[in-house]
Amino acid sequence: MRTLVWLIVALIGGFPFVLSNEVSAQVDEDYTLSITGECPPVGEDLEIAIELDFSGGDGIQGWQWGICHDGDQLTFVEAVQSSGVDTLSFTFEAISPILGTNTGWTVGALLNVITGEQLDPADDVEMYTATYTVGIDAEEPFPLEWCDDLGSPPVEVAVVVSGTSVTPVQNDFEACAALGPEYINGDADDDGVVSVTDPFYILNALFLDGPEITCEDAADVDDDGEIGMDDMLLVLEYLYLVGAPPADPFPDCGGVGLNCDVYESCL
Repeated sequence: MRTLVWLIVALIGGFPFVLSNEVSAQVDEDYTLSITGECPPVGEDLEIAIELDFSGGDGIQGWQWGICHDGDQLTFVEAVQSSGVDTLSFTFEAISPILGTNTGWTVGALLNVITGEQLDPADDVEMYTATYTVGIDAEEPFPLEWCDDLGSPPVEVAVVVSGTSVTPVQNDFEACAALGPEYINGDADDDGVVSVTDPFYILNALFLDGPEITCEDAADVDDDGEIGMDDMLLVLEYLYLVGAPPADPFPDCGGVGLNCDVYESCL
């Protein structure tokens, strides 16, 4: 057993109140905390859920944890109670974003000690949902990990069972980056092939109030970050003047369309 400050400081009646407890260094397999979620579409936030599986354990009276993330790829927005706990009565609860060398957020919660409130054992109880914005350059999977070095003093991962804090099993989450669809370079009109219709589609979109280009990466043939006359000319030269073919992904689907709202030909 090792001593720590169990929950972060809360204000009760204007005075700082700190609950201290003992946290078992041995993991109790009757309690499992998991971070779950799905890859967000490009341009959308990442949403995760915090779930507790303790059907084989006893009821719990409180919890605390820290969840770390890569601050270069993710920005924490908020965490809110979910359906598994939002009807419970709390003595106090605090959710705190943490910035600095270690980035993430912590939560400390104590259920109503006067009424003897507890969270009863069940499978996969959804306790909180959390939202993150995803960096535009986040092209690699990024982990969300349980950690015990956030905050001052550091908040360790624990649940309170019969007045004693125990360490649960902790399942991390490796989120996909905010990937866009695959696409074919040069196929501006999204018909699955590069042909004479593509430069005219770009022309109409740019200068003649034609249909909107829904996948800018496919129309930006030279990959200079802008769609213009040079992209139209590259396609025409390839088709009729033995010019170089568009760069990959071409002629098959591939790549990551970070600037594609829709590209149906590669679905």
